[in-house]
Amino acid sequence: MEKTIQLAHGGLNPAIVGKSAKKIAELAGIKVPNNCRVLISETDGVGQAHPFSREKLAPLLGFYTVDDWEEGCEMSIDILNYGGLGHSLGIHSKNEEVIRAFALKKPTSRILVNTPTALGATGATTNLAPSMTLGCGSKGGNATSDNITPLNLFDRRRIAYGVRDLETKQTKITDFDLKNSGDEELEIIIDKILEKLTQK
Repeated sequence: MEKTIQLAHGGLNPAIVGKSAKKIAELAGIKVPNNCRVLISETDGVGQAHPFSREKLAPLLGFYTVDDWEEGCEMSIDILNYGGLGHSLGIHSKNEEVIRAFALKKPTSRILVNTPTALGATGATTNLAPSMTLGCGSKGGNATSDNITPLNLFDRRRIAYGVRDLETKQTKITDFDLKNSGDEELEIIIDKILEKLTQK
């Protein structure tokens, strides 16, 4: 099955994308019942040597066994870093502390709790915006982490009125002590720039 999931050079086999579990089993030369809906393989690693750890776009699941939720947390980070950085992660738990720990630590834009991940991420079973285009945010190299909707496609023109005056400190660069910290140096440089701007 691993050779069917992944091509020799390490890329995903496009022949399995969107196919049924039975069809994928046939491609791999494996017999399964006609009503088979998903193929699961126990695996213990992440990366190219472990094809079940990658995004498969098919009814194929890698099954991991860990000692506790903390180890599961670290394992899921490894999986996200390998093939899903910034996208989505599902967790099934009734422990709000565990859910919160997963949500705060994962490099992902969506945490789906107690719902099928594919359906929850697209908004079908959650209150996320209905969309089949899911931004992965800066971690995934995208400009947004939103579920992309028509609202993301509007151009907006903004009119901004001045509502406050800019106050600056009048600090002379000659007053600067070279022994000061970098933050203080930066503050003086900014003050000098602002001073010039307010004089125009």
